[in-house]
Amino acid sequence: MRILIISNLYAPDRAPRAYRWTAIAEYLAGQGHEVDVVAAWKSGDARRETLNGVRIHRVGSRLGQWLRGRLGRRPHGAETAASGGGGRRGLLARLIKAVYDRTWRRLFWPDYACLWYFPALGRAEALLRQDGGHDALVTVSHPFTGHLVGLTLKRRHPGLTWIADSGDPFSFFHEIPLNNHGLYSGLNRRTEAAVVARADRVTVTVESCRDAYAQAFPGLGHIAVVPPLLSLPDLPAAAERLGDGVHMVYVGTLYRAIRNPAWLLELTHGLVERGLDLHLHLLGDINDCTAEIARGRGLLGERLHVHGSVARPNVARMLAAAHILVNLGNSTPHQLPSKVVEYVAAAKPVLNLAPVTDDTSAKFLDRSGAALSLSTAEPVGAESLERAAVFLGAPPIPDPAIIAAILAEHRIDAVAGAYLTLMGT
Repeated sequence: MRILIISNLYAPDRAPRAYRWTAIAEYLAGQGHEVDVVAAWKSGDARRETLNGVRIHRVGSRLGQWLRGRLGRRPHGAETAASGGGGRRGLLARLIKAVYDRTWRRLFWPDYACLWYFPALGRAEALLRQDGGHDALVTVSHPFTGHLVGLTLKRRHPGLTWIADSGDPFSFFHEIPLNNHGLYSGLNRRTEAAVVARADRVTVTVESCRDAYAQAFPGLGHIAVVPPLLSLPDLPAAAERLGDGVHMVYVGTLYRAIRNPAWLLELTHGLVERGLDLHLHLLGDINDCTAEIARGRGLLGERLHVHGSVARPNVARMLAAAHILVNLGNSTPHQLPSKVVEYVAAAKPVLNLAPVTDDTSAKFLDRSGAALSLSTAEPVGAESLERAAVFLGAPPIPDPAIIAAILAEHRIDAVAGAYLTLMGT
């Protein structure tokens, strides 16, 4: 089978959709399928190359990448501390970002990748016209621009099987607006409805998101659930020692609206005040949570370790070294983060902080029998401190048989196989 994947984010990008689709594309190529990927070009990338059997076509402008650099986006391969740049360069980046936020950010549609639409469409169209075309098309969101490319291609090639894979909804994902909803809410809804109606399958990662799509677009499309992929590198056999005390590790991008670290920092401070020798490690971009991190530094001092963006092998190293893993549940029920699958695979106790009663992470982690979920709906209090202290004092040991059973549906053969089935193989 010849498969064309349109994914703005792809290796070496560090993003959940990039990890997912890089692994799937390489697995499919290893199974004998011909796989082409159209991705976004970034400074330092090859425009065209074949990696692990996958033909990668990266397109995009140098101007866009210059702006990306001025806005503080790191180049591929760089691990960054979480604090912003200083000096004249940092001042220039902040100035450019301020102008960007007040102008282009308020006008672009459907999202920040909109200028990638035209080169991506052009390259995809050229590939579809080569050597008899492709048997299946997969578009990946977010960014949603990839689905726009798919919508146009489906109109031009109606017989092409199209799977629209969505990590998050587009038109009703209000927690982190992907564009100016004041201007575009109606257009957002109409366009996503067109994608749902025209795609042969829309795929999401969790049942609650499928239900949300069915409610938002009744009678339109075929929504299928393909669960998160376990794509973490193997953990080292011998875990390193992070130091004295109990070390808690959180992995993931922080956002003030949906994954705010403030409650976790207050909880950790309260536990330290009760005499627990705790250290908290945060791995990932902190985005708009700089104020919360600054307050956390004041509360915890050297017990707070902010690592910034970390390469995947080093994530595996930290998961292996941790005593306790920490998960910040999303304030939206639309996805099950792939991170929680990796947490289960690490076979460590997990402290899950749930901002909503129907937290998808809590439901998943409870299956392991080695997780404690605390509600963050109320301020940190005596009850939550006591429950956390008991959990940290005698953390449960995950059962290997239960872990293996949970992970079976998240391994690459199961996840890639689900997509192949939807393609009609």
